[in-house]
This record gives sequence, structure tokens and C-alpha cells, in this order.
Amino acid sequence: MRYPKSRSNTFLRVGFISLFLLCSTMLQAQSVSAGLDWWEGYFFSHHHEDGEKGGQSGFSLWSDSGNTIEVQTIKLFYVVDINNEIPVPMKEGKYGKWLKYIIFEGSYDTTSSQWEYYEEFLAGEYYIYFSSHLMEGDYPSAGLYHLQVAGKEGEEDFEYNAEQYYSGPTEVPVISSKSFRGGFDEAGNFIWTWDVPITQEVKTSAKPSICVLGDEKIGVAEVALSQPTHVGMMFVPELIFQRLQGMDGEMTVGLYIKDIEGRSRFRSKRIAIKKLKELKSKIKK
Repeated sequence: MRYPKSRSNTFLRVGFISLFLLCSTMLQAQSVSAGLDWWEGYFFSHHHEDGEKGGQSGFSLWSDSGNTIEVQTIKLFYVVDINNEIPVPMKEGKYGKWLKYIIFEGSYDTTSSQWEYYEEFLAGEYYIYFSSHLMEGDYPSAGLYHLQVAGKEGEEDFEYNAEQYYSGPTEVPVISSKSFRGGFDEAGNFIWTWDVPITQEVKTSAKPSICVLGDEKIGVAEVALSQPTHVGMMFVPELIFQRLQGMDGEMTVGLYIKDIEGRSRFRSKRIAIKKLKELKSKIKK
């Protein structure tokens, strides 16, 4: 689905057409090899709006039949910095959980100035949060990291290994969640905006998202976009927004700002949509 072009406004590129095209761009099915898929490039330092610093990564496990292997089968998991052969401290509690949730992905086409959404799919993924092995509560350091996951699928034991190089943290702009505004246009599409950094010494992109949080604040569904930071807004078609509204949980918005390689990210607080400040002016057709 491709959605309306944006046009210049005082601070944000906004503007919408009330009818959007209903042409779906289908995600192409990809063959997946059995084993560990440690997502390439998905190893980054993060700086949370509340001041927390650390690292984040994620992976999937695939069976011979092409299905994801869920968390209860995993009995061993750790990350090691090969350069020092020291285990990287994992964060306990709510972190490091298996997530199985519905996701809508999309992007912003800078040539056509339109948002494009893809068909929803069910993701089964494992996210890990960790700290520096050099100093607790700090960014992970540059180096070659090793991931090992072991467990049992049915009667068969498995052990998978993967390596990934991390180039180290970079400073990215910080955007306050206090600047978030939300509302609906006359066609019922949802829009939320944020302050755009005035200057950017580091090239960045934005990943705005709407996440439905269920029990224990675990996500059950998410709409996530990839777009330039300067666009300063997220456009969600009425049909997708209503799909999320029908799910059991609280709808929230949150924002990542990441460097061009995606290896350093700022992460805002998540704000409940019902608590968002209203847009200062009504968005028209």
C-alpha cells in the first residue's frame, strides 16, 4: 500500500490526500536455512531517553521444516567478546524474552514522498539486552562478538554459533517524547509528530513505531517504519490503525533515531496514544 505525499510546512513535511491506494506490495517469501539467524547489522548501542545506556541485538532460530523454534527450547545463551574472551553481562528480568507478535513494516519513499506499507506477518524473535563487559551500564565496545545458542527441538539436541563485528558507538540526536503530538485527519488516518533536530552532525534515519503492549508490557503487535529523520512524522492508514485498536492491549508510540549504519540508536520513552498531546492544527485532506 502506498500512501499520501507530504508537502512542506513550517517545521514538518505534512499534508495528505483523503483516499489512499489499496495496492498491496506483497513481501516475497524467502527460503530460510535451518539454524541460527543472528540478524546482520542488528547489533547496536542504545541510549534511552531516561538515561539508560547499553547494547541490543536479536536473532531467530529456524527448524528444518522452516518454523521458528521458540524460547522454551533454549537452555544456553551467551554473548562473548572474542578479543577478550569475556562473557558480556546480560540484563535480567523483562529483557531477553522470546516475542511472537504481529508486525506491519513500512517505509517512506523519498522520491515519491509517500509512505508504503507491506502485508502483516507473524514474527517469532528473541531480543537480548546487555551492557559493556568493560563497565556496567555503558555502551558495548568495538570488537568481534560470538553468539552461541543451544537447546532441544523434539528429541534432537542442537547447538548453533554465529559471529558479528561491532564497530563501536556513535552519538546520535536526542528527541524528547514531550514533543510528541497525535491526531487524526479527516479520512480517519492517524498521524503523530515529533520535533526534528535542528542540526545533525551525524547522518541519521528514524524508526517510529506504534506498539500494542499486552501483559507485562510485552508487545503483541507493532507498526514500524523506516524513514528519514527530517520527515518528523508517522502516517498510519485508518485500516491498519483499526486493526491495532481491535487487539487486547495498550497502544503506544515510540521513536528510534539511528545512525546511517543502524549501529547506534537513541530510543525514546513509549507514550500511550490516549495520553498524547493533540496536534496544534487539524490536518486536512
